[in-house]
Amino acid sequence: MLARPRRIALGLLLGLLTATSPVRAGTVEGLLFEDLDADGLLDPGEPGVAGVPLLLWWGASDRYPGASGADGSFTIDAGMDSHLLELDLPEGWRFSYPDQTWDPPVAGPTDDVVLARYGAAPHLRGNAERPVDVYLYSLGDSIPAGFNFCASDSNYLPDVQSDLELALDEPVMLRNEAIPGAHSEDLLTPQLSGGGANPQFVGNVIAEAPDVVTVNIGGNDFLDTDRNLQANLQALIDTRATTQEIAASLLLGLPNADMIINTVYDNEADDCASSDFHARLTPIWTQVVRWLGTGQTRPVQVAEAALDFAHQNVTRTQCAGAEGRICTFPLDLIHPIKEGADIIQRAMMESLGEVRVPAADTISGVQLGLLRRVAELEPSVTTVVSGAVTDESAALSTNDAGAVLPPDSELRLSGYALPEGITPRVLIVRVRFRTTGDFADDHYRFEASFEDFARPATLSVTNWDYVTPIVGGSGTVGSGQGLGASRVNAVPDRPDWVEVSARATLNLVDDGNATGFYEWRQPTADDLAALQVRLRVDSVAGADAATVEWDSAVVEVYGQGELVGPTVGEVSDVLSGEPPLLVTPEPSGGVHLSWDPEPGAATYRVYRGALPAATGVPGAFDSAEAGTRCTPETELVDAEEAGSSYFLVTALDASGFEGPVGSGTLGPRSVGGADCP
Repeated sequence: MLARPRRIALGLLLGLLTATSPVRAGTVEGLLFEDLDADGLLDPGEPGVAGVPLLLWWGASDRYPGASGADGSFTIDAGMDSHLLELDLPEGWRFSYPDQTWDPPVAGPTDDVVLARYGAAPHLRGNAERPVDVYLYSLGDSIPAGFNFCASDSNYLPDVQSDLELALDEPVMLRNEAIPGAHSEDLLTPQLSGGGANPQFVGNVIAEAPDVVTVNIGGNDFLDTDRNLQANLQALIDTRATTQEIAASLLLGLPNADMIINTVYDNEADDCASSDFHARLTPIWTQVVRWLGTGQTRPVQVAEAALDFAHQNVTRTQCAGAEGRICTFPLDLIHPIKEGADIIQRAMMESLGEVRVPAADTISGVQLGLLRRVAELEPSVTTVVSGAVTDESAALSTNDAGAVLPPDSELRLSGYALPEGITPRVLIVRVRFRTTGDFADDHYRFEASFEDFARPATLSVTNWDYVTPIVGGSGTVGSGQGLGASRVNAVPDRPDWVEVSARATLNLVDDGNATGFYEWRQPTADDLAALQVRLRVDSVAGADAATVEWDSAVVEVYGQGELVGPTVGEVSDVLSGEPPLLVTPEPSGGVHLSWDPEPGAATYRVYRGALPAATGVPGAFDSAEAGTRCTPETELVDAEEAGSSYFLVTALDASGFEGPVGSGTLGPRSVGGADCP
């Protein structure tokens, strides 16, 4: 049967947050659309996504249900100024987020409707309804520490805490462990330089069991190589790998918590000597953070504030950006002050789903793009590069029996075949593995690459994205705090099967004008054919008594396809247990399908295929147009073990818009053609 839909919570704070929000009658209007080109923006011809249940709520009692209509739009009545919006987003769909571009520059906060910044907090309401306070834990470098040489109030986290308390109508406990000078790899180090426990170590954070975790990365990783392009891109590669391990570890260790990643911004925007460097590199760093957030097994929020700190002139010759937002003390030029702290606080709330609007009866313009998964691909080729890999073919599919890799081993999987008729837009690589034994100084890493796994000798803005880190360690520690050992180890002791994922990415295309305006290239069928996923287990000073067992590496393909799978409304029908489609076996061995006529339907389509028990995802569907009451010559397809034969009927109106009518299943068996009365 299909997996249950994931509940995605999007915070909506309507109007100014005050302790005495007046009761009033109003509405919230928005649109859910299928982002066919995966650019995060609503383009002409992109269809709405129908049948998504919505819940507008505030505090512990106010509930305003709704759903997206046939065109994806929704209008929900509301009675208070502050609300949170939840979407029951089914399996097979992801939120689509705009790529990072630099032009035109953004002047910062306005009083107009602002779209939620990549917000999805699926556990916020459930945690707020427990009999304990919500716990907010902050870690990373000094940006959230409220530190700067200008002695200005730049601590935005108490404001975030206050906003959450108003939205949730309950106390929120805050622990701020951000450390000046910290790097991303410090979060993977258990001890401080003096020998004490590191409160930022992901293992210690997991033991605290917070409900919301915010991680600020990139600040010192970025600045320690300031104005050195080659060194900065090298640092970016390392930071991306360590942050992917941080995110995967926190998501695995805190399954009921929400996570926010804060990205770098244009730290020295008012420094003419470095403005070109920052304009060129900051968009790449912030795009990487978006990739990190959007590629995980469950939603991670990204508090994107870079554009709000950008230069206000396109040519960047006047160095006029970030005035009044960043400390300008000669030894600083880094930390936010005054308005800058307000901007980051707002970005944090928007990452939890905030939309801030003027006080008005109708709130409109909330547009959320969705990506549809059109295929899940398993590899067909194994290559043992080194070491004593045991049963390498077991890594080709998910069967609870994996290839075993001891230290000094490397295995690669490839041979991902894209079905005909599919145009890929986003690729998510998902690996399933477990570790046994004790890792002391050895480490392992899962990675994906369209090219090779050797870091290029020379890096540039168009040649640095050679590998996508999925999970694992490696890389040296360079923190000014002197934390940790010589290597960053992957978090050990994962004896149960776990799944982690990452968005596979490609080098960008530069506009050639050093403005930081890039095109983020989407994968092609040729790229997918060249894709390799590898597990490398390295020993440092003699092999540890440990192994990694690799069960699978699945590629989720999001994009457009002729082989249309189930839609949002159809999945909800299946899960409700009340599908309106009647599936009846015929005495002749065929099958008869019937359903109620759909108003406005010009034609119907029937999709048929297998519903695998292992993944809960329908396989490829054959389609056939049908009349209003039955299907012609329908043949069931054998289901996988313990699965069911599956049928989906959709209706198309005169404009070609397709929506679900109903679905149904019939037990696994092979039959011939059906009679159509």
